[in-house]
Amino acid sequence: MSAHAETVLADDASREEDPVALAARLIRVPSVNPPRAERPNAEAQAIATVAERLAAHGIAHRILAENPARPNLVARVPGRGAAPPLLLYGHVDVVPAPEEAWSDDPFGGAVRDGMLWGRGALDMKGGLAMLVAATIAAARADEPPPGDVILACVSDEEAGGRLGAGFLARNHADLLAGVRHAIGEFGGFSLAVAGRTFYPVQVAEKRTATLNLAFSGRGGHTALLAGRSPAIRAAQAAAAIARHREPIRIEPAAGAMIAAMADALAPEKRVAAAALRGLLRPALAPLALKAGGPRLARVFEPLLRTTAQVTGLAAGGDAPNVVPDAARVRLSLRLLPQDDGAGLTARLARLAGDGAVIEGAFPPTGPAGFDDSQLPLMQALISEIDPGATVVPMLLPGSTDARHLAPLGIQSYGFLPMRLPSGLSFMELIHAADERVPVDALREGTRVLAGFLARYRG
Repeated sequence: MSAHAETVLADDASREEDPVALAARLIRVPSVNPPRAERPNAEAQAIATVAERLAAHGIAHRILAENPARPNLVARVPGRGAAPPLLLYGHVDVVPAPEEAWSDDPFGGAVRDGMLWGRGALDMKGGLAMLVAATIAAARADEPPPGDVILACVSDEEAGGRLGAGFLARNHADLLAGVRHAIGEFGGFSLAVAGRTFYPVQVAEKRTATLNLAFSGRGGHTALLAGRSPAIRAAQAAAAIARHREPIRIEPAAGAMIAAMADALAPEKRVAAAALRGLLRPALAPLALKAGGPRLARVFEPLLRTTAQVTGLAAGGDAPNVVPDAARVRLSLRLLPQDDGAGLTARLARLAGDGAVIEGAFPPTGPAGFDDSQLPLMQALISEIDPGATVVPMLLPGSTDARHLAPLGIQSYGFLPMRLPSGLSFMELIHAADERVPVDALREGTRVLAGFLARYRG
């Protein structure tokens, strides 16, 4: 069931919306997913914050929800008909933030030392504020954008997006008719490799699945039973899977990313370029990963393999003197876009041993390729703020709401441009304690996005 609302209000708001102020307001709404019992409507409050700013600038919006406590917002800025509509989308929910791990209030939204601190500063209330501010800039510009700009602010991304982008794609695809390209997370941040600066832009992502390995057998009193009980078999399987590495596969987005980085490094950094090119040959890639050191492996190895991580091991109840008759290992899988899971299933069965039952299913494979038509415009815009930097396509080792849009024929680009200072790693701060982003990066990135909206031609 859907709830609908529409509003158009205007006041004497300035022509520009400050993304830092908006991001700070959003951070102060603890829209944790899953929702806290004491704040079940936090996502709705975050959506209301965006709605208030859009209304202040005279931009109409609609609220669409399967669950009214976890709604979504869609707004549209009319263009002049010179380009297809362009979608900007982002989520208001965040992962939990254990306060004891933080040096300050994770929901304080404080600005300190030139940084905005708080859960969601990077993932992705800072980025969402940039998208909202760029949309407002397009609406307030002297000339309408080339095509309509559609802004979608959604809930529930951190838990799979069923109530957010998934709901919009299933129930309101008509609002996205004609959209070929979309801007959202994950990418656009600066990344230093071998002395050169790159801006990876997500064009594809790995697929997520959860599997269980179920073990059963004889249980009973600990004084009378010994041997390979289900719990022991489960523990042995978990250890074997933790040591296992899936075969290396070079899929289009990862290959394009690595090749583009190697080409950019080749004139001056021949050794680094050669190491990257080694990753493009499956037989040599393990040696190249080892030779490149931990940092190179941390960045690139997840792009070359399907991975299976043990995230749960359960057996029996609370009685310490009972051998359980069942046990289960929970696995989080990140599959390469074209990995259908058939080979992985066979290898997991071998690692788990006789009698293990594999529970769960794999999602459909993703597109075989990607549309890189907007990367030249992104390169031109990045060159204006960071001369000498290189935009490269990226395969994301995680997953985003892009997977809900891909079946509609929409190519998503993870492009939230942020020029980060040396030593500040986007990848190491998301979902971590003391998440933060430079305030200058948010404002500069908003100007880049506004430039993209003004120059997009589809």
